[in-house]
Amino acid sequence: SKQFSLRLSAFEKPLLETLKKNTYWRPNVKSFTENFLKGGLKDRSITRDMSWGIPIPVEGEEWKSKVIYVWFDAVIGYLSATIEQARLIGKPDYWETFWKNPECRHYYFIGKDNIPFHSIIWPARLMGTEEGLNQPYDIPANEYLMFNGGKLSKSRKGAAGNAFADIPKDIPHVLEKFDPEEIRYYLSVVMPDVHDTDFSWEDLETKVNNELVAALGNFYHRCISFTHKNFGSVPAAGDADPKVAEEIQKAFDAYNAHLGGCDFKKAIQDVMGLAHFGNEYFNSCAPWKLIKEDKEACGRVLNANLRIAKALCMMAWPFMPKSSERIWEFLGLPGTIEEAGLASIMEPLPEGTPLKESVPVYAKIDLKAMFPELAKPAAKEEPKAAGPFDAFRKLDLRVGRIETAGDHPNADKLFMFTVDFGSEKRTICSGIKAYYKADELVGKKVIAVYNLTPRMLRGVESCGMLLTAEDSKGNLALLEPTGDPAPGTRFDCGLGGETSTIDYNKHFAVVKFRLSSVKDGKFVSEDVPIEMPAGAPVSVAAVIDAGKALPLGDGKGSVATVGRAIGDGAEVR
Repeated sequence: SKQFSLRLSAFEKPLLETLKKNTYWRPNVKSFTENFLKGGLKDRSITRDMSWGIPIPVEGEEWKSKVIYVWFDAVIGYLSATIEQARLIGKPDYWETFWKNPECRHYYFIGKDNIPFHSIIWPARLMGTEEGLNQPYDIPANEYLMFNGGKLSKSRKGAAGNAFADIPKDIPHVLEKFDPEEIRYYLSVVMPDVHDTDFSWEDLETKVNNELVAALGNFYHRCISFTHKNFGSVPAAGDADPKVAEEIQKAFDAYNAHLGGCDFKKAIQDVMGLAHFGNEYFNSCAPWKLIKEDKEACGRVLNANLRIAKALCMMAWPFMPKSSERIWEFLGLPGTIEEAGLASIMEPLPEGTPLKESVPVYAKIDLKAMFPELAKPAAKEEPKAAGPFDAFRKLDLRVGRIETAGDHPNADKLFMFTVDFGSEKRTICSGIKAYYKADELVGKKVIAVYNLTPRMLRGVESCGMLLTAEDSKGNLALLEPTGDPAPGTRFDCGLGGETSTIDYNKHFAVVKFRLSSVKDGKFVSEDVPIEMPAGAPVSVAAVIDAGKALPLGDGKGSVATVGRAIGDGAEVR
């Protein structure tokens, strides 16, 4: 049907030039955008034939059934909201402060599936205006937070075999059982900033107990409570230990740099690094001994420890605001951390300030005690000893030849393929549109998970999954068989295996696949032995199990590789 389009093709060159300047963008965002642009920008439809939506402002009978495409309308809200706010406060030109001032930086915090709308479509539209409006300065897009190998979802249960997989994962239930500050800490340290990461209740328990409680919480409590008990207020600093100020400044400089670069995972690591120093310093001072020998000297070292506590609660505040404000109150400091501002982090605590009696701000997590019904073991069955590569044998991986490739009718980021497997042809949808052109894929042989449960993807049933490898920099490539195996050839490594239908999380996600180079009989990324067939390529995909790598292939000489450069250790999925 006839639609209106945004002439994206006119912006391909200026967008590429802008991308080259944005050296500070996260590698996954930069790589995704670069691959999208190198594929060639096509004019993009901005209207749809739908009964619901914003009508297009064009006269004529043929346009009455058409509305504005939601994503064309959505991103302009960034601009229109500031224009509306300026109108509401009686300053109609105030919006220009944000959009025409080159000193004003625009940050877009999104998920990876929204990258092209913010790194390509929205910038192109801003370039197309006459006003010269500010471009996105940074787009810190996160990857996916997975749960037991699958996307985090409140509507899905966890993987079988995990005792605590059935703990509810929606926010209201989580807040009934867990301290929100501890959840915030865990999400900060496992943040999927440049690659997908996995959320695990057991890992949450470990990181909270061994890091947050044992390092940060422990330092706060021992430092403040000991000082309160023996002095009641902030003791005199005397000749301050310069090492303390140096360590605080060093940690704060690194923290500032990481926050400024939207590297939040490293910023929270800077906080924890200073907490570890604080505990070591407190131990080295041994105030429990010094208080008996020289109370004045004990006061000096406790003053230095309180300076560390003050710096820590200020640096931790963006991540854990409530607990940080409690520490601020225990230290007897006026106002709030936000009012004090990070610029005051190096200022000493006023001597004689009354301290408040402190209590631990973080508590250990005990999942077995919190969820005894989930911790109970299931009725015992004599387990069959798992042999090497047993999980892999459940997968039916086959060579297919892409017969047709085109856009998914209802999803902007998906290709829809017809794949010939010899005995039958299947429709498979895949999210590799940002990395390949459709015409370069037709005729290509690929490797697919043949016995995966079919899924409805935006109205189209996808019967299988094409295997790709993705490295830590966001580079992605399809796995391809070497040689010329016929469509339908099983890539079972010669082990044989099952053909019954499998679930992605329970069966595929538990198998470890990696792509790496091979050198001197070793699979480089894992440093494990691997036996390669004659004439095999330098870089291969392999199954890793029992301290051994097995080249993914048909067991007769054909193996899986990639047709473009990609880093060692790339994950196959």
